Amino acid sequence: MSVQLQAHFENEEHANLAVNRLRQSGIIFEILDLKPAAARWKADTDTERVSPAATFNKAPEGFVTSYPTGMPFQHMCARAFMATNSTKPVRPHSANETLLRIKVSERSFGNAQRIIRQAQGYGIKVLS
Repeated sequence: MSVQLQAHFENEEHANLAVNRLRQSGIIFEILDLKPAAARWKADTDTERVSPAATFNKAPEGFVTSYPTGMPFQHMCARAFMATNSTKPVRPHSANETLLRIKVSERSFGNAQRIIRQAQGYGIKVLS
């Protein structure tokens, strides 16, 4: 059985370093995604002009009504939802942040996670 790992890196160089170290270690894995994290928030022409009032008819408790400029509407909604359910401040993403998603066997999971951390990967998640 296999496990999907997702990690963020400060830049593409660190992500590529992690991939190279995984290859050198002999771990068999599949790269599912390796791209700048900002690419996940590309604007959708159907929803980018929708007002926040159309989505939130009543602001949730703890909701901060500020729209970050330059971000697509979907990203603002995701952050608004997270802001109401978290006490920790949201870590700002750098322009160069890179997302890496790999599929690895359960047996190699621990070693893969260790290698990713050594290559300065953070925000590691196990996806189902």
